[in-house]
Amino acid sequence: MKKCLLFSFFLLSLLMEKNVFAQKNSKTATIWFLRNKSLIGSILECNVKVGNQKPFSLYVGQSAKFTVFSKGRVIITTNIAGRTQEEWLEVEPGKDYFYKININKKKYLSLVELPEKEDWTNNPKYTLEEDSKYPINEKK
Repeated sequence: MKKCLLFSFFLLSLLMEKNVFAQKNSKTATIWFLRNKSLIGSILECNVKVGNQKPFSLYVGQSAKFTVFSKGRVIITTNIAGRTQEEWLEVEPGKDYFYKININKKKYLSLVELPEKEDWTNNPKYTLEEDSKYPINEKK
């Protein structure tokens, strides 16, 4: 019985180590966007554009997952009711980035740590990825 438990523990530790290694050496980065659940500006759509990719729209309480294959500096552009905000992001493979969009703040797009109370990764409205024919850092 002890041998079986020891073997199980050893096998589990190997699997966990391999999973961590795979995450660190991932060739993609993920940018998450979450539109805050607020009544202020709730009828307004928020257009989001990552680099030179096609824009997408988020409404209150919606999230989006954007997979990036390129590495380097990328511009994130948001537009709500004619108000545009731009943020530069240094994208590194294997990392997750979380942008929260909160209309009732002066700077409504902000890069944040993954909030504990909100699970951004459940049921994103959009699951998008960089178009390999048009790399994200490439200018039009």
